[in-house]
Amino acid sequence: YFSIFNAISAFCNAGFTTIPGSMTNEALFHNYTLKIIISTLAILGGVGFPILINLQNFIYNRLVNIKRVLWDHKKFIHQPRLINVNTKLAAIVSTVIFVIGTLLFFVLERNNTLTHHDGFWHKLVDSFYYAVMPRSAGFNDIGIETMRISTIMLIICQMWIGASPFSTGGGIKTTTFGIAVLDIVSIIQGKDRVEIFRRKIANRTIRLAFAVIIISLV
Repeated sequence: YFSIFNAISAFCNAGFTTIPGSMTNEALFHNYTLKIIISTLAILGGVGFPILINLQNFIYNRLVNIKRVLWDHKKFIHQPRLINVNTKLAAIVSTVIFVIGTLLFFVLERNNTLTHHDGFWHKLVDSFYYAVMPRSAGFNDIGIETMRISTIMLIICQMWIGASPFSTGGGIKTTTFGIAVLDIVSIIQGKDRVEIFRRKIANRTIRLAFAVIIISLV
């Protein structure tokens, strides 16, 4: 029951736990395997159900084709664009946020809160944990008051962007942020249209993205 509750809470990005003191508990503070599991569940809940279904269909298609080739000795059936644009954009933006968040947290806190962890690997795991948790999950293992101001600003940015559309997380959404960045890049390049993966993004989608960003900032 303990495992079920905390697995659901992590996937739902709820941050609720039956553990006294949450992840600051001495019995769990240095349990890096558990932190990786909780982070993975939070990521899966934060990518959005349409993306999970899209990935499920992609994996199923690949497994069926592998069976066709290996067991049935038939040709591989190629189905184009099984991974849609929304999934690719959300995956790329999320990955960039996780990588940058992990590196920045490591650099900013390596001589501060990360001194509680021994070794490069353990510090890196905890940095990754804090690249995932602030988006919406909220399983805290370090007192916010002990962090540097620059780290808190990083966390605020992560919380602001949040998770992907139709997910269990909050924020303005990764695709909203991604579309805004693509539009800015297109303007810098002097283009009159925004494209990604050889697909044009509708002007209405771009206006909605900037409307969400402006409202959130207000």
